[in-house]
Amino acid sequence: MNKLFATIVSILVALGTAITPAVLVGADQDTLSVTANVGNITPYISSMTLDASSYDPTENSTTLVTATIRVWDGNGVADLNDSACKCEVDDTGVFSTPVSKYTNTSCEVVQDVDAYTREYRCSWNMDFYDSAGNYSTRFTAGDQAGTTSNDTATGSPNYDYTELVASYLDTTSISWTNPSFNTGNVSSDSPTIVYNSGNVALGLNITGANLTASGKPDLDVGWFSVAIYSNATDEITLTTGVQVITGASVPQGSDGTPNPDEVLYWFFDTPTTIQPATYTGNWILGEYKA
Repeated sequence: MNKLFATIVSILVALGTAITPAVLVGADQDTLSVTANVGNITPYISSMTLDASSYDPTENSTTLVTATIRVWDGNGVADLNDSACKCEVDDTGVFSTPVSKYTNTSCEVVQDVDAYTREYRCSWNMDFYDSAGNYSTRFTAGDQAGTTSNDTATGSPNYDYTELVASYLDTTSISWTNPSFNTGNVSSDSPTIVYNSGNVALGLNITGANLTASGKPDLDVGWFSVAIYSNATDEITLTTGVQVITGASVPQGSDGTPNPDEVLYWFFDTPTTIQPATYTGNWILGEYKA
């Protein structure tokens, strides 16, 4: 019998007939539905640090602030959504409403610390005219499942932004070209424009001096005056002492007007007689926190 079965198999193989379990009498099959329910673990921010606790404004420019944060995800760093990592800044000591221009939605990946922890770097530029004070932060991280985590009250760092009293002028030269003799309030060739390049409102003062020319009598400082109006309204007469310029002020800058200004007009009460010469001297324009 065994020899007969072996002979039949040999013949079928020779004829190219495939023998599979499917053609065996009594064979069957079923489709199995397979489910693996892998739970998501919410990521969390494990550390947040700033590169400094206090920053000084940079005159008429920006100051870089950089934060480094680490995010842990129990599903592994590959589950983190890098584009969900962002930082926000509020200009108050307790985070409430973020300042939109300091919302950073493109924090950069620095490194994977281990299989579950990724390090990011977030940075933003403080404008020179931003108010001095204490600023708070909020950081947000997320994973591929759309789960997000943010932190404000626990470990989210604050930093101080200091005051900057600063300004610049359109020109440091004041001149009169051939002024008429014996005339009151002769305007200088051009006024002086004072721009605010810091983050506090400014008041202005002036310290005068006599003008001199070799071999000539001095031009007394009392013949000169300054005002914030071109018609010499509320002008003050210069002296060799420090004097506040009446009404002169330069407000703090803003996003819309980063460098507000004040215009100063200079006047010369020319004497009845004056010897021709080029008279020179130095006056000191002072800017102070108003």
